[in-house]
Amino acid sequence: MVTKVLLIEDNEADIFLTQEAFEEFAVDYELSVVKDGYEAVDLLNSNYIPQLILLDLNLPFMDGATFLKTIRENRSYSSIPVIVLTTSSSTNDIEKCYNYFANSYIVKPLNLDNFYQLIEGISDLWLNKIKLPGENNEC
Repeated sequence: MVTKVLLIEDNEADIFLTQEAFEEFAVDYELSVVKDGYEAVDLLNSNYIPQLILLDLNLPFMDGATFLKTIRENRSYSSIPVIVLTTSSSTNDIEKCYNYFANSYIVKPLNLDNFYQLIEGISDLWLNKIKLPGENNEC
């Protein structure tokens, strides 16, 4: 089964690196990209339901924290795992995201090799090991 992953990111370089890393490390995935929270909400409202969301916080129009709060208030989307993947190491941002029920909060590494290792780890854990909503979870 193909796992749908939604990347919400406005930085073209980070989008490219994430796409490249997923191509190298992930199997049976579909990566969709939107550049702000409003686009993400519109995509979800069009019946696109991903099994995993990678969310940047520093987005135009609707920031990542507001997007996270919005989807956690909607029962249709509240169980989708959200990994916050951002440059912010602010204690306030971290607390806010966990208060809005982020599944994890990761500060983007500055080193390219470390970024690829991070995506490899996310891919392995979240796409291969953890059972996600919307999957066929038969044993």
